[in-house]
Amino acid sequence: MNLPGEPGLPAVQKNRVFLVLFAFSVLLAALVLHWTALEKISKYPSGLQDHYGQDGYYYIYLGDKILTSVFAYGHGWIHSSLFYQPNWNTIGTIYLTSLCNFVWPFKTYYPVFFFIIYASLFMTLGSIYENTNGAILIFISGLFPYLFIPTKETFLLIGLILILLGVKKTTLRILILPGLALLLLGRPETLFIFALAFFFHYLIVNKGLRWSLLIFTLVVYFVFLRKYAYAISYPAQVLFEAAGVDYESVAGLPVKIQSLSTMEITYFFRCLAITGVVVKWPMNLMNLLLHKKFDLVDLGSTVPLVIQLCWGFAIVKSRVWQWSRMPPILSFATLFSCFYAWIYGALFFFQPARQILFPMAVWIAVLALEGELKFPGDPGKAPSL
Repeated sequence: MNLPGEPGLPAVQKNRVFLVLFAFSVLLAALVLHWTALEKISKYPSGLQDHYGQDGYYYIYLGDKILTSVFAYGHGWIHSSLFYQPNWNTIGTIYLTSLCNFVWPFKTYYPVFFFIIYASLFMTLGSIYENTNGAILIFISGLFPYLFIPTKETFLLIGLILILLGVKKTTLRILILPGLALLLLGRPETLFIFALAFFFHYLIVNKGLRWSLLIFTLVVYFVFLRKYAYAISYPAQVLFEAAGVDYESVAGLPVKIQSLSTMEITYFFRCLAITGVVVKWPMNLMNLLLHKKFDLVDLGSTVPLVIQLCWGFAIVKSRVWQWSRMPPILSFATLFSCFYAWIYGALFFFQPARQILFPMAVWIAVLALEGELKFPGDPGKAPSL
């Protein structure tokens, strides 16, 4: 306790206390959410994906099946993953989940496992960057339910942090390889989007090659990639329609693929619809605030919405629109985030809020780390949020 007239805690120490309290509050919230989900799942032990509520819990179930196949029947790990995969896009995810189940058999306390991983990664980031407070906002966004159990977003986030650490510090360069592997296994098309963003970043920086490379990209797309895009998009649309998704019209936009000849027009409208999800957040917030019965569930929905609206405000206020003034990592993160939301949304157009939340979280985290946004406790000289 400080006597009258004595100075209080130094700013750095106060910041550390805040981060510790914040971290354990997030862990407690993740555990409560996890235990609630497990209690609901225990009522439906059928093994059907619809009974698990969230994909991550179904992946945990499949991970156990893979472990049984490997250790009880002597089958190969990859062979078992291929056998139990619900779709080709999820093979790597359930493979990684089975590894997590093997390393951490205490599934009741799964959030503790990922908390340890995140804490280690962010402590390492803190040794490289001065501004880390803003990056932790991703843990109290709408992404929160997906980040403390094995999900695609979990593996992608860890992979991107590993890549960032490898890029920023020479002694950690080897982390780039496992980071890229996590992108490939967590969501295969993410590695393609990452490479595309890298290519376009190179194209923009090297102005002399800009037009020739752009023409080359368009030729490659229309000659080689266009049919593959249709072969991915149309079957996915049929699959999601069978699951009850209505593609006829979203906010008055034609987002249903009718044929190969009009596919790019549909992609354009899908990208508009994905971007328009952000416009819905203020309306959703107003609906919650005007709701007569404001209970704990409403509060749990309101906090992420407020954080996400702050993200949008922060991005608009930052220098992210001034390309020539951006640090290279930030300009790359900008391209990657936009490409991720638009390409993944155009190809699949399923759960649009989830599709835009992840790249937006990556974007705001890099903005904070690079000092383009000033958050309380950060020593940088960037404009305050």
